[in-house]
Amino acid sequence: MSDVNFDQLIESIVERESLEKLSDLVKNSSDFEFEVFIQGDNKDIFWLANDDPEFFKGILMSSLIEFLDNLKKNDRDKIEEYSSSIFDRKFLYMQNAADQVGDISDIIMRVEGGRYNKLYHSKDLEEITRLRLILKIFKSGWERYMLGIQYLTPSKIFKNKRILALSARKLSMIKNKFLIDPKDYFDYIVVGDVVLIRSLFCFERDFGYYKKYKDAKDKAIEEIKKNNNLFGKDIKIVGVDNFNESIKDKSLYLKRFYSVINKGNYKKFEFDRVKRMIEDFGLKIEFDEESKSIDLSGASSVRDFLKLYDELYYKSTLSGNNMVASETENL
Repeated sequence: MSDVNFDQLIESIVERESLEKLSDLVKNSSDFEFEVFIQGDNKDIFWLANDDPEFFKGILMSSLIEFLDNLKKNDRDKIEEYSSSIFDRKFLYMQNAADQVGDISDIIMRVEGGRYNKLYHSKDLEEITRLRLILKIFKSGWERYMLGIQYLTPSKIFKNKRILALSARKLSMIKNKFLIDPKDYFDYIVVGDVVLIRSLFCFERDFGYYKKYKDAKDKAIEEIKKNNNLFGKDIKIVGVDNFNESIKDKSLYLKRFYSVINKGNYKKFEFDRVKRMIEDFGLKIEFDEESKSIDLSGASSVRDFLKLYDELYYKSTLSGNNMVASETENL
């Protein structure tokens, strides 16, 4: 595999063929190097000694195999792009990730620029409750590198006497002071301008990345105002600005509103039917029959409104009972 051009692999890393070549390269090469870092709550990065590169090589292999197995299972030649996914999904990629996600850009700049701590005291680390385990993965002769990132919650961190150290071997301590239990896979792999994402939900949570939902929300709110607050076939919204304030910083509300907008069925909603649903299900949504409007200026439940417009309330055709779905997707 010595004739493999890593720069060319990077340019097409989302293709199944390139992933297979990279997997073979990692599997059959013995000269991969891994620099280990951790990043705590305050974004500072600390370098850690690594005495067992084979351990981290195994994690990298597991991650690549997961992506390849998913492509084979779904008979795809290319990883699905992040922007094309509405619902929570696994095994995606994002192009130009560093330009879009501030934390990824920050990690790259710190690692590339040597802006990390090599000499530090235990007190610098004792307040860490959750962390990112970061691996810089490179090979002799390469000008470029990969980053493998794991997000570790407190359940994966075990402290004793507040002195922090990391063993390269899973579940073995250094100086009996600190233990980290790495996962068997990377949550994210940064390859050139691309980040491979194992889980959409985790990616958005770990990096606080809700840009596409916020952009869609801003555009929809603007359209509602342009259309005289119409949000449905004949339904007006009172308190649009209050609704905007209520959802702008809440990830679940943003994602629910995004689902409503993308399905687009709300454009067919008629006031009389919406009113009937509100009454039948006892929803906390204020409305006015004369003006055919829904009031979101204060007393109404934003949660009930979003679930209503996302069509999660329905009557079973089998039992006739009122039902609430957890999610819906057009069949």
